[in-house]
Amino acid sequence: MPGEQAKDARPPDPITRFRVEVHHSVIDQITSSLEGRFTVNRAIILDTSCLDPRRFKELNDGGIPLGSLDKVAELAGIDATSLRSEFSVFARRYESLCNTLREEFSIVPCESERESEDEPDTTTDVGILPDHCRWGTISSRNR
Repeated sequence: MPGEQAKDARPPDPITRFRVEVHHSVIDQITSSLEGRFTVNRAIILDTSCLDPRRFKELNDGGIPLGSLDKVAELAGIDATSLRSEFSVFARRYESLCNTLREEFSIVPCESERESEDEPDTTTDVGILPDHCRWGTISSRNR
């Protein structure tokens, strides 16, 4: 038809040409590569998605789906039904376990402050305590 462009015609605008010829091709290759890599491991990825604590409420309400955790059980060499049963118990108790740990453990304040400002700071931004500090347990009945 008159005025139509053939599919292989190059767009006149350089930005559009870049998008069509380079950008879209690269995105297609990346997508294909990712799909190829993760398709092989689909079973283990699906199984490990059940292990996310954010999904425990969903699993507690609806139950652990039949067939889930099969690959994890196979790799661990255990019975999948037993694993699902044990995991179900763990998922139900997870919140109370977290609350207990938050209440029971805390950092005991440092016994002494640094002697001088010239002394190097032994803490790091990842939370490692200096040698003169220690971990302690504060029982809820001792508060």
